[in-house]
Amino acid sequence: MMLAGQLLHRTAQTVEEQEAAHYIARKFRESITDVRIEEFNAPDSYPVLFASYYTEFLVVSIAAWWMPFIAAGYGLVVLGCYLAEYMGINMFSRLLPEYPSQNVVAHINGLRPKGTLILHAYYDSPVATPLFIQKLQPWHRLIHGVLLLSMVIIVASCFADGYGWATNHTIPVAAALRWSALGILLSAALFIFLTASQQEHTRGANNNASGVTALLELGRRMAATPREDVDILLVASGSHGSWMSGIRYFLKHTKWNQGQTCFINLEALGSSHLYYSTREGTLHSTASAKNMIQALEKSTFRAIQPAKVRNFPTATQMSMNHGIPSISILGLDDKKFAENWYSEEDMVARLNEAQILTAVEAVETAIRTVKI
Repeated sequence: MMLAGQLLHRTAQTVEEQEAAHYIARKFRESITDVRIEEFNAPDSYPVLFASYYTEFLVVSIAAWWMPFIAAGYGLVVLGCYLAEYMGINMFSRLLPEYPSQNVVAHINGLRPKGTLILHAYYDSPVATPLFIQKLQPWHRLIHGVLLLSMVIIVASCFADGYGWATNHTIPVAAALRWSALGILLSAALFIFLTASQQEHTRGANNNASGVTALLELGRRMAATPREDVDILLVASGSHGSWMSGIRYFLKHTKWNQGQTCFINLEALGSSHLYYSTREGTLHSTASAKNMIQALEKSTFRAIQPAKVRNFPTATQMSMNHGIPSISILGLDDKKFAENWYSEEDMVARLNEAQILTAVEAVETAIRTVKI
């Protein structure tokens, strides 16, 4: 496996990522004629950006001493911008330095297309940081929920102080709750700032050279005997480590044939167990594409099991935000957490290659039979 074997890493926005993109394009062109490299610029340091939003609530809390209603309004703006960034909409990230990256897109045309199937796998490798160690993974969603609640508490306490100022009825607990919530946000921001530079490159064999391997094989098979009633777009996205910038760029700027669209994400397929998502979302839960679930249930013979994916974000989260019926085919460990997640141990020797082939066969059967 060239991506995780010969290349030392494929970290987002690096020369190595670019080399990986050109390799993927060459492999696609062995069986598909319509292949392009889609270049774009992506912001860097999204964890630091999110930490900056947490820190901004210090300004909100200080302003609440003199202008509580104005502080509450500003807090709502900061909270809204944070949620927009988390959902994939660029707000203050537009001010960050940007660096070049690229997607690789292959197109298999249907003769009489009624819809489009988008098969996706990100190809850049994660960087190992203290923020994403395996032991913290089960707690990530809870921690993020606490941080969101802390933001809401600060805004609500500002409104409470404003009400007390307007009616001469102070609410002493409001200030105590506000400063407690601020302490939580500043602690999280400090941890992110202090660990931002502690990064180690990873090989990214399972995450996500395994998904790219499956994508290439599915492209070869579907190009050999294509479906006549669907167009198929195969997308290997870059800068996934920059808050999924590659797939966000593709979804925003790429046009495809009108009709029903289905998005299928391939991720970490060399893991111990294979699953298809029934619901996804770390912030809110969205049901996966029903037609793909039905097709997979008929094709896998229990080789791939259903699972709710709520503990970490996938590219499917971004496609769902665009209103596209979506599903992830992914590998998880025995506890249904991501295996070798952001780990320096994510090497080829740890891959279960038979699982990748199982995933390819199940997905191929599903996409040949799914109703569009």
